[in-house]
Amino acid sequence: MRQRRNLSAMMFLALPVGLFIAFFVYPICYTLYLSFMSWNGFSPQMNPVGLYNYHMIVNSVGFRQALMNNTLWLAFQVMIPPGLGLALALLLNKGFRGHGIFETIIFIPNTITMVAVATIWGWLYVPGGGLLNEVLRGIGLAGWAQNWLGNPRIATFSIMICAIWAGVGFSFIIYLAGLKTIPGSLIEAAKIDGASFIASFRHVIWPMLAPSTAIVYALQALGAIKLFDLIYSLTGGGPAYFTTVLAVFMYDISFTRFQMGQGAATAIVLLLVSAVVITPYLLYSLQKVEGIRQ
Repeated sequence: MRQRRNLSAMMFLALPVGLFIAFFVYPICYTLYLSFMSWNGFSPQMNPVGLYNYHMIVNSVGFRQALMNNTLWLAFQVMIPPGLGLALALLLNKGFRGHGIFETIIFIPNTITMVAVATIWGWLYVPGGGLLNEVLRGIGLAGWAQNWLGNPRIATFSIMICAIWAGVGFSFIIYLAGLKTIPGSLIEAAKIDGASFIASFRHVIWPMLAPSTAIVYALQALGAIKLFDLIYSLTGGGPAYFTTVLAVFMYDISFTRFQMGQGAATAIVLLLVSAVVITPYLLYSLQKVEGIRQ
């Protein structure tokens, strides 16, 4: 009977394990192998080049700019959207009349694909007759009208505004769900003890939101590291690499320049950066959540 149970368990596990190996383990291993090769994507022959691909991308201006931009996006993604989402969740958690309409309005942009978001904001940012510049001219601020996506000094920040509009709904809905799970008796007890809202938030609400915070921060950080579609659709990484990130740089060097080995090396670097950033935070968050449960 024990052998039959073990056999049944192995049969049930065979499919998910096989899919995991086929679609996760194998691509990573093949990408690592490809990162040590020189290949244009078409030739039947690959030439081993050792660490040459890594040497080339590390010394590339585009790669260094992309890495710096990913760092900037990481700081932005773990600070601004979660902060705004939490503030909106605290505001709408009071349950005033019509709060459901506001919740829907805030969350709807999160359901739109990033390509569609880029299309919408691309129309707003058109230098000549874009809505944003036309509004500025209409209210007497024509001097502020400019090429929002073509100016290297502000292009990344212009894209970040799009990301806030499209992504704050995710943090909002997770935090709102977390607030619903906090027993009202705890907050009432804090009020009876004379605690202000800030004190209640610091000692009751925020610690109880640790599971929600772990989810929000982890996914926002991953989103910042693997960011691609919004930037590629709006600027393609330009002007002159000023808005590029690692994923866009990887796509450009692989499918525009057909240097697959260097593209694979960039993908491995992106994987390592993701692991270095996310793994310590997840371990810390899991320990913190477990401590709250105990």
